Amino acid sequence: MKQSISELRGHIFFYLENLGSYDYILLACLLAGFLVLMIFAFWALFRSQFLGAIFISLAVAYLLCGGYFGYNYIEDNFRTRELQIVNSKQLAYSDTFLLDLNLTNKSSKAFRICRVNVEFIKNSKKQINKIKNTIKPLKSVFAQTKGRIAPNQSVELNMTIYNFRPQDYNITTFSQCF
Repeated sequence: MKQSISELRGHIFFYLENLGSYDYILLACLLAGFLVLMIFAFWALFRSQFLGAIFISLAVAYLLCGGYFGYNYIEDNFRTRELQIVNSKQLAYSDTFLLDLNLTNKSSKAFRICRVNVEFIKNSKKQINKIKNTIKPLKSVFAQTKGRIAPNQSVELNMTIYNFRPQDYNITTFSQCF
C-alpha cells in the first residue's frame, strides 16, 4: 500500500513538472465549466432537489468526460508518438528479463522528456480475470528518456528487469511525452 501511494505521488509530480500550455488551458476550461455548472446546481437546489441533483451529476460528468477526452485530444494531436517492442528475452539461467523498446516522435515539436511504462499482465481466458489482471499486473516498470527527442527521431530504450520470470503473460506499453 505504501509503495502504491509513493508511485501515485511520483506520477502526479511528473505530470505537474512537465505539463505544457495546452494542458493548462484544458485544466482552466474544465475548472471554469465545472464551477459554472456547480453554481447552477446550487441555484437549482433551492428550486428543486431533483433539478439540483441533475446539475451536480452533469458537473461531475463534464469534469470526468472532459478531462478524459480533452487529454486524449491533446495526446493524439499535439504529442503523437509511436512505441514499439523491438525485442523481449528471458535469460535462460537467470531471473532477468530484457526488453528493448523503440520510441519515435511523430509530432511537429520536440519532446523534452518521455516516460515509458511497461506492464506484464497474466493471460486468462475468463473476462473477469482479464480485468482483474489488468488492474493488478504481474510487474510494472518504467523508464525515462534523457535529453530532447526531435521530430521524427527514434530513441531506443533498453530495460533490464531483475528477479522476474513470468510464464504466461502479455506485455502492454504506455508512454507520456512532454
